[in-house]
Amino acid sequence: MEKGEILFEKGVLCAVSISTWSAKRKLRKDVQVDDTDPNWVEAAKRLTNEESIELLWKIRNEVRNYLNSIALPFPVRGMVFIPKDLVKKVDEWLEKKKALFNSLVEEISKPENYQQIKEAGKKALGKNFREEDYPKDLRDAYNFQWQWIVLDVPERLKKFDYYLYEREREKYLKQLEKAKEGMILALRQEFYNLVHRLVERLSNPRNVFRDSLVNNFNNFFDLFESRNCFNDEKLKMLVSKARRLLNGVQADDFRNDEVLREKIAKDFQKIEKVIDKNLLTRTRKVLLPEEES
Repeated sequence: MEKGEILFEKGVLCAVSISTWSAKRKLRKDVQVDDTDPNWVEAAKRLTNEESIELLWKIRNEVRNYLNSIALPFPVRGMVFIPKDLVKKVDEWLEKKKALFNSLVEEISKPENYQQIKEAGKKALGKNFREEDYPKDLRDAYNFQWQWIVLDVPERLKKFDYYLYEREREKYLKQLEKAKEGMILALRQEFYNLVHRLVERLSNPRNVFRDSLVNNFNNFFDLFESRNCFNDEKLKMLVSKARRLLNGVQADDFRNDEVLREKIAKDFQKIEKVIDKNLLTRTRKVLLPEEES
């Protein structure tokens, strides 16, 4: 097996597409907003405040967040790489979300329910209500699908032009190798962000220690063996050390035990330095803003 081909021995690409009704429209130019020149205003109107429609948006966002937490990035827009040990887990999870998504769509699309949505919009929007702003069939505005993909150079190209086939195959293998390196760096970056955030929070006792401070590590630990599909031994060693240090530790322990807090901070500072010095390139080290919980 040539260098690069190992990629699709370790996992598969997943392309997820979810379409939802935005339930918004721009206001017409002839709508006056106080004494403001309408050419200077880009106003929009909500067409409904229906809770079920907001739940459909929430499902779409849940899918995005789930894939970000479990997949590895791939340099093709709309595709992510799923390690082979997680393919079944992801597929089953998507099936459940799709079933919930479709059931909500069917419910709000029932003629009596959709009519209620439009009547509520008419009452709230007054003169700005327009029947044509609403889809004729609400189901047409929604779609939830995904597909599993393995890329390759078409064998039929070899029949047309063998030289062209070999050239494209070489290019393809280089792209796969580059994608693999990007995935390894992405997992290192993700771990670095967790470590840096923990050190940052523990370095100031006045900080609030949320449960997510530890939970995010535990989630990373739980999936690490499957996501480390290219066997990054250097990262594996550091992750194992972090797991041992946080074994049995809860956020409450950081709130109540100053000695533990200082010890963990010191130990994780060492891990942070090793990652920074040996595992990341300067172009990859990007700190993400701290998430609120």
